[in-house]
Amino acid sequence: MGSRRLLWGFLALGALPLLLEATTGCDLVFELKDVRRDNAVNCQCDCGADAGTARMVLVARSEDDAEEVGGTMDLASGGLELGAGLVGVRFADLTIPQGAFISSAHVQFEGDASGEGETTDYTIQAEASTTAASFTSADNDLSGRPVGSAVDWSPGAWDSGDRDAAQRTSDISALLQVLVDDPGWNDASSIVLVFAGTGLRTAESFEGGDQQAELVVQVTGDVSARLPVCASDDLFADGFSAADTVTQCNRVATTLSEIAGACGYPQPCTCSVFDLKDPNGQEAPDTFPQATCDTTCSEEFVDAPACDNFDPNEFAACVASGDTVANCKVHVAATNVENGGGFPICVASGSPLAFHAFGERSQCVVGGSADIVVGGRSPKGDPATAGLIEVLGEPCPGGSCRVHPYFGLNMNDIEFEVRWAKNPVFGDLVASGAGVDAEVVDTNGDAVFPADGVLGTGAGRRGSDAQEIDAGNPDPLGLTVDWTGKECFMDGGLTAAVRDDGVCEVDNAPDTIPCTSDADCAGVGGVCRLPPERDEMVITLDLAGALVNQPPNAAAGADQTVECTSSAGAPFALDGRASNDPDHNLALVSWHQGTRTGPLLGTSLVVGQTLGVGASGSFVLRAVDGFAQTDEDETSVAVVDTTPPVIACNAPATIRPPAAVISFGATATDVCDDAVAAAVTGYDCFAFTKKGKRVSKLESCIVSFLGNTLAIHDVGGYGDHITWTVEAPDDSGNVGRASCEVVVTK
Repeated sequence: MGSRRLLWGFLALGALPLLLEATTGCDLVFELKDVRRDNAVNCQCDCGADAGTARMVLVARSEDDAEEVGGTMDLASGGLELGAGLVGVRFADLTIPQGAFISSAHVQFEGDASGEGETTDYTIQAEASTTAASFTSADNDLSGRPVGSAVDWSPGAWDSGDRDAAQRTSDISALLQVLVDDPGWNDASSIVLVFAGTGLRTAESFEGGDQQAELVVQVTGDVSARLPVCASDDLFADGFSAADTVTQCNRVATTLSEIAGACGYPQPCTCSVFDLKDPNGQEAPDTFPQATCDTTCSEEFVDAPACDNFDPNEFAACVASGDTVANCKVHVAATNVENGGGFPICVASGSPLAFHAFGERSQCVVGGSADIVVGGRSPKGDPATAGLIEVLGEPCPGGSCRVHPYFGLNMNDIEFEVRWAKNPVFGDLVASGAGVDAEVVDTNGDAVFPADGVLGTGAGRRGSDAQEIDAGNPDPLGLTVDWTGKECFMDGGLTAAVRDDGVCEVDNAPDTIPCTSDADCAGVGGVCRLPPERDEMVITLDLAGALVNQPPNAAAGADQTVECTSSAGAPFALDGRASNDPDHNLALVSWHQGTRTGPLLGTSLVVGQTLGVGASGSFVLRAVDGFAQTDEDETSVAVVDTTPPVIACNAPATIRPPAAVISFGATATDVCDDAVAAAVTGYDCFAFTKKGKRVSKLESCIVSFLGNTLAIHDVGGYGDHITWTVEAPDDSGNVGRASCEVVVTK
């Protein structure tokens, strides 16, 4: 069986517990039992109600705004005459992520002339290119460029020098969104806007000096996640009503908002109940089915650690290292409880709520059919099956890594045909499950889960009765994830014989103590009476799926060592433009200082910062996509001073014997140290004979020095050379050195 077929076997495990009643003749082999599963709810959560982040980009050079009249280009006009011909403006290095949602955008001009009162009727179009080039003097350079759809703009009168709403274009976000959504768009892409129409308005050009056109783009910060959660005891103890589902989603919203606020994620969060539809006719529902919930939340995640404990990257690294998922969850278990009320909030898939919303997980929607055989009998038709697989951990397309899967399925109703009785029909069939632990995905995207390596739980109903079964896989199962091709595959067969728990029978009267063997009844005596074994169930799934989302890739850039440029240190750029998202839905990025929960520095891919001389720091880049999935990367910057001070001797090349003491004061300058000082460290006097032999003149030459000053009291004679050395250390330990010299002439 190929890996893709084995993969479907993994998902089939989820279908294994689907509460089917096997029938032989009219005997029911599967006995139904009552199951509490009315505490499950799916919450649609949206975080980040702010308008987003503004990118403001000015026309950068003369060749980036131009006029074309009658085919002739003018790149150096002092004003842009809108309506006299075509006007083009170019904006480069927008640092807008590919696929980002543009909530608003406009161009801000500054008026260059007054008294233009006639009616205007302009159109604005964008060049159909994500790498629009600067303008040239070639004829028709502007009109020859392909453009897309148009946005209308009819500005009123404006005055020279004004830069306000009157000189602001209408919203052009639709024009930009087409370009940003293009797969060829990158964070350094450039755009050209073309203005045409009637009526004259004159705007400042680049030649106006700091008055040129500016593009203002608002990028949304909203993200969205659908979370399958289970209510806590206080809500469903007396039955879980429709109002309770709203209450539960409100609790989730409070918890997510608190997580987001403490960890620097978009907030506030609002959550509403997401109503699932029957899969009949649906190829792929886009969330988990109503999850099968325990009657209590797992104690494993009731305590809420500090938010800085939550780290999706560390979870992926921990799993990749080979540690158990149970141990690795410490990195993502933060705040699974509403801090204000202390009520448990459990994610049905088993992962902590924080990680489910802001972690690293790939989501694959699957659909197909299931072939089910129980005790050699099949239902009247194979039920349509659809659901969602989530692969927790960092993707590794073309590589090898460890991943941890969760899944959820729902199936159409199935009906078994029997004689001498009404055909049993089973509906509301759902399943969820997970790998017992992470497994290695090889370079082909294949992973094999060993026998009993996947645990599933399912539920369903026959009429008003319900049943829930836990099961494992008796044979190895496989999972294939193709991150590059954005596909996942799962098929294969499972078999299992499932037995309900029995009860302890004491003195021929059944007790209420559940048991699986007589040992469980030791405390009350008696024996364990088990129900009849069920027939073997065989399920073969044939499902195919598409990866609907993968986590983004944050790239903070290489570590930097920056030379200081002043005593204040040095400016530098944090550049995250290598970041990307495989699904082109990067919603927002943010830079944090020091740690992942440190102060927010900015929400653009490129952020300017300054550090002092000798200082260093760490900076964390966070990328969040539209599905609330997250990746983080860290870089460090050190500002160093490796340049020694520069010394000036401040002495002439030659001197004549002075009538009095003559002094020369050396000075030192340093780019990064305003207080650097020079000091004379020694001197020498010598002369050369006619044959070029050097002879000492220290006895006749009288010189002294103090601090940075050398004083000559007696030159000693004509032809003498007087030299002295000067040093100047800076605060960074660099030492500047110089040798000074004067020659005594007649």
